[in-house]
Amino acid sequence: MQTLAGVIFGDSTTTEITSSGWQLCSVSFTVPSGISTADLFLRNENIGGLGNDLAIDDISINPIPTPLNENIISSPGICVGSTYTISNSVAGGTWSTSDASVVSIDSLANSITILKAGSANVTYTYVNNIYCISKAVSTLAINAAPQVEVTASAGEVCKNTAVTLNANITNGTAPFTYAWAGTGGNLSSATDASPTLTALSNTGKYDYAVKVTDSAGCTSAVSVTSVKVN
Repeated sequence: MQTLAGVIFGDSTTTEITSSGWQLCSVSFTVPSGISTADLFLRNENIGGLGNDLAIDDISINPIPTPLNENIISSPGICVGSTYTISNSVAGGTWSTSDASVVSIDSLANSITILKAGSANVTYTYVNNIYCISKAVSTLAINAAPQVEVTASAGEVCKNTAVTLNANITNGTAPFTYAWAGTGGNLSSATDASPTLTALSNTGKYDYAVKVTDSAGCTSAVSVTSVKVN
């Protein structure tokens, strides 16, 4: 292929044709910006000899599908029960999911909602003005969010007695971070997995809670335990 000014912008050589009969050959090229008309040349490289006739039929020039960029999801961490916006730099396409029981899609809002742990493909399909189809696929591997249960080394203690609180985790992806809170006493740390609680000098029943976040940014429900001070 060359411009009308004779500047070549694309060329290709087929494999050697060793038998008679129709054979399909193709080549791709990029047309320079501003070029709307060009010359196409076909040349037989094996000049001379017997049986060297060349016939050409059904030459077609088709634009290739529109290239798509990677899909963009609003958060790098994907958590069960959360909703995220999705987008692609090429507007005008449609979204679909390979498993609607794992990921649901709201096409009007351009968003996905994670329904349960599992794996699913989210596909953006774009059809250009000559009906060439392009697809961009994002594979989502979704782990279950962490679950935590708080336990105390003792449910009843005397005044000013030390108690160990434990965050017992199932599911989620390590490492985890912890956020403790309580209604009384002193915690040795608000961010340890097993902080020490020094009970109040006043009698009563006091609550202590923790919420856990895993490495994907998924959070647990808050778990609460009570300690009675005698």
